[in-house]
Amino acid sequence: MTMHDIARLSIYRQLKRASKRQQKEAMSIFPFFSRLQVFVQVFDVKYGPDSPDFVLLSGRKKVGIELTRLNRRIFSAGDPRDGEFVKWESGLKRKPQPKHFFYWDEYTLREVLEAMKDR
Repeated sequence: MTMHDIARLSIYRQLKRASKRQQKEAMSIFPFFSRLQVFVQVFDVKYGPDSPDFVLLSGRKKVGIELTRLNRRIFSAGDPRDGEFVKWESGLKRKPQPKHFFYWDEYTLREVLEAMKDR
């Protein structure tokens, strides 16, 4: 798949029928899907039932994609590296570079489900 082939995804073919919010989200995540195809075979991306915003289809697998950033006041026990991310993000504004990387920790699905169960 090439970058030009990204228009074949359902979210971009159905863009005119989508709500304004869905259109904005689809356009904001365009670079992600363009780059993702280098690493993962993407068969299609459809609008999700909200939540998640999108459902990515790859082989026999479906992956939900949610663009909402959690409010830290509500989810106070969120990712322990969130504070580091805020510092890193403010550093971007002070010292812009061509590329910036922030490495989040890796979590197993079980760890994520356990954390969400307590909410």
